[in-house]
Amino acid sequence: MKSKNTTKSSTKSFHHKTLLLVTLSLISVLLVSFTFYQKFEDKIPVLMYHSVQETKVSEITISKKCFVKQLKYLKANGFKTLTLDELYDHLNSGKKIPKKSVVLTFDDGYKDNYTKVYPLLKQYGFKATVFVQTDKTDKDDYFLTSSQIKELSENGVEIGSHTVTHKDLSTLSNEDQEKELSDSKIILEKIIGKPVNYIAYPYGSCNDESKKIAKNLGYKGAIGILDEYTNEDTDIFEISRRAVIEDMDNFLGKVEKNNYYMGKYKFRKLRRIISSKF
Repeated sequence: MKSKNTTKSSTKSFHHKTLLLVTLSLISVLLVSFTFYQKFEDKIPVLMYHSVQETKVSEITISKKCFVKQLKYLKANGFKTLTLDELYDHLNSGKKIPKKSVVLTFDDGYKDNYTKVYPLLKQYGFKATVFVQTDKTDKDDYFLTSSQIKELSENGVEIGSHTVTHKDLSTLSNEDQEKELSDSKIILEKIIGKPVNYIAYPYGSCNDESKKIAKNLGYKGAIGILDEYTNEDTDIFEISRRAVIEDMDNFLGKVEKNNYYMGKYKFRKLRRIISSKF
């Protein structure tokens, strides 16, 4: 037979959990209602991918099935993909771009960017940029070879630098930063036979010296990861990107520039958290 204290404790715990559930549910409803009206019409989504595999295996991969679904959506809804040169011309000189513009970028230079992503880009008629970490080239089976990089470059895929060793530039001396940015640029230009105009900072991390060095080396622009949209006020040497994950509402929120979808995603995420605590 339960004691009165045990019964009171259970009742109190139940009421506490119920109150918590109601509060979080109300917050979620308000969040979705508020974000329904938040749109960002003048912004450009620059999307960050890494690896596309048959199944999702880590935080930086998405499944091929999910990636195809995203490309189908972009195609069916009239989105146009921009090269970074086209984005640069828009940001630097105000050159007009299609209203539904999006930039697809891939970091590190994984081999699946050639075996899985490249055929799909051709199928849907989309442009993209692949940022290559050069110390992996021709040395690691999980990464692109020189011949694959060259083929991508010759068939509409921009090749950018992701440094040599993928170190956090903000932690390096100016001399080491310059070596990372310069050597990778030289290696890639030798492979593709044309200028490499853009650098993606590893981890999206940089400092003022990183930007200055990149500019002095002849890069036209650089990519960070601020998880914000890009517009004409964006620093051309720290262009912001938004990471793509294995969730369609999250993707739609970013490309449609409408937080209604992001609100739905956050609501489902919060609901899962709440459910796990009961």
